[in-house]
Amino acid sequence: LNAPINFIHKLNSADAVNRLSAEVKLIVSQVIMAIAELMNELIMTSFILVLLIYSEPLTVMYILMSFLLIFTIYFFSIKVKSNYYGLLNQKSRGKLIKIINEMIGGIKEIRIMNRESYFINNYNDTIKTLVKSATFTETINFTLKPLIGTFIISAVVIILLVNYNKDASLDMIIPVLALFGMASLKLL
Repeated sequence: LNAPINFIHKLNSADAVNRLSAEVKLIVSQVIMAIAELMNELIMTSFILVLLIYSEPLTVMYILMSFLLIFTIYFFSIKVKSNYYGLLNQKSRGKLIKIINEMIGGIKEIRIMNRESYFINNYNDTIKTLVKSATFTETINFTLKPLIGTFIISAVVIILLVNYNKDASLDMIIPVLALFGMASLKLL
């Protein structure tokens, strides 16, 4: 409402409705809940890391450094695509609402002018774009957990091999493996 009049004249009402209704709901449901969950996980992870560092400091440091290196590379490799598909998703949702509003508001004119195919094709193209961006997002969400699991299992196997080569007794290796196993289950 405080925007310049030129901005308001250029503003598409469908985009404004989308941003004011859907985006606010997404912020409340996803961002605030994600922050609460993140705080809970950070506290739990901190306690687990303190326990692991207390029991095996050198091994934990090697694992943490490897973990940070691998996931820094992973993060920077998907960051650009993630931003692109996020913007594409936002624009497509606005366009979809605009198409629906135009179809509903002008259904008589559309039928009289025989323009149904234009709106149907436009709607289908927008849906395809939304599916493409959602596919990328869901693929990233579903591959992250198995990637972390694979890394943790590899780390536990490496710990076992390193301790086995140090001629450590089985009585010393099993509690450490159990501790790392329980920590990995909680962290996943």
